[in-house]
Amino acid sequence: MKLKSAGRRLATGAAALAVAGTTMLTGAGQANAAVTTINGWSTWSSPVRCQDSNGATVTFCIYYSPSAEGAMAMEYSLQDGQIDETFWKKDQYGSAGYGQKVRNNAASVENASSSTIGVWVYPWFYGDANYVPAGRGGNLTSNLRNNEASWGMLDYLDRGGQVRLD
Repeated sequence: MKLKSAGRRLATGAAALAVAGTTMLTGAGQANAAVTTINGWSTWSSPVRCQDSNGATVTFCIYYSPSAEGAMAMEYSLQDGQIDETFWKKDQYGSAGYGQKVRNNAASVENASSSTIGVWVYPWFYGDANYVPAGRGGNLTSNLRNNEASWGMLDYLDRGGQVRLD
């Protein structure tokens, strides 16, 4: 009788430890995410591609190729929890990637807003990230190039303290 009771307590304790370990690993995974600021060029230096010819305010531009080349997608909102657009704009700076999905297919970005923007590996702003200061652009780092799933303005994201502004 005592053996069965002890066995149940041991099994219950092991299950509780397994859940706690999973929770700790999940939390630690986000806390240890690599965050790199990229700011290789000014968004407003020539050539200026991250602008709308119709006068609409562009927040963010994503390019298929490095150095703001190839096809691009323009973003007008404050965030995108899951990138699902296609590269829809081509011009004299290239058409490579035109018509392809943006998610996990981009090499460079530009921030045309007045706030820092983050680009994350996973949907809903999790995992490794590249931060792009206002008015700057840059090539995504090796852990995000062709491996991006969400983006958002840091000023507008409320993730319970999980977004770091450093």
